[in-house]
Amino acid sequence: MLLICSGFASADESDFLKPRNNDAFDNYMLQAARFEAQLFKHDKPSAFDAYFIGPLKPSEIRATYERNELAAKKKYTNHSIRIKGEISSINENAFGNGYIVAVDRVSRVSALEGIHLQINKNDPVYLELGKGDSIDAICQVGTYTLGIPSMSKCFLTSSMFRPEVFNNFTFNLIGNPLLKAKTISVENIAKIKVRPLLKTFIVYASSYKDNEDGNERACRNDDATCEAALMHNLETSTSRFPDAHQQDFNALGARLRELWEK
Repeated sequence: MLLICSGFASADESDFLKPRNNDAFDNYMLQAARFEAQLFKHDKPSAFDAYFIGPLKPSEIRATYERNELAAKKKYTNHSIRIKGEISSINENAFGNGYIVAVDRVSRVSALEGIHLQINKNDPVYLELGKGDSIDAICQVGTYTLGIPSMSKCFLTSSMFRPEVFNNFTFNLIGNPLLKAKTISVENIAKIKVRPLLKTFIVYASSYKDNEDGNERACRNDDATCEAALMHNLETSTSRFPDAHQQDFNALGARLRELWEK
């Protein structure tokens, strides 16, 4: 979808994306966030990719720290890191905190050559895991002590779909590009600095508007029918809305570039 310069202007160049029914639109974007999360979980390209480093093997993280701790911290700080490996052990340290020793899958290295993933030991999900199980986790940068990287605030990627995690993490993560109806404005769209996320918002918003009557009916009250409508739109998109409003997209693109250049 091209956003090219045009002389067309309006009071707010994003008006053509604003829905008639805010609740239906917001539900549609909720289903879109869940769909993007499913893509991410199954290693498919998704809007989440712009936020993550990885997936990385434990040996890759360890090698980065061994080469240069300062460079490793700079690389990983302020990023979420997806780590895929195998559990060597699940332990509790001297301070009573839980952690997993993770190594590469199907590797013959010892636990001493792994990395530590700091976890919430009170989460019952970890009671079901054990040595030799696969681990797919999302972590933040942690410490590097005695040659062992210890990644902090780790949780299983699969746990993103638990309500308490999904509501907090997913919307913090993807809530910016998938703007709620009341927050749609040129200024807010301009805050989406990462181009893949801008494209994500444009694609989903335009797919909603492409068949607004049907999407509004499907998404007004029910998650299941709304999800079905989203899937149908993604499978059968004809881009009628973008084609019909190319001048609107051109004007929006021109205005966004003006704001980004300030």
